[in-house]
Amino acid sequence: MRLPFFRRSKPYWVRAGIKDNNDLATVCDNLITLQVLRHRADYAFSVTVTRSEALDACDTAAEAMDAWNKLKTSHPDAVDLFAMCVLLWHGLSGR
Repeated sequence: MRLPFFRRSKPYWVRAGIKDNNDLATVCDNLITLQVLRHRADYAFSVTVTRSEALDACDTAAEAMDAWNKLKTSHPDAVDLFAMCVLLWHGLSGR
């Protein structure tokens, strides 16, 4: 008996060869870190952000951009999917 297509196919991340991709993990981890830092800087009025912390955040952003550029070269389909998910998330998250 043959299983339906969706039961025998591998998840997208496995098929795309990026299941454990370090560049994708770096982009995601760094975006989360930067979002937390942004919220801290914008809304935690009792917190003072130092120049050193700001420069560290810039380094984190640069590291994410470097990983993103490597990912664009090595896995362009994954970059398209990631960008589409980010753009559509707001509209789909409440469903």
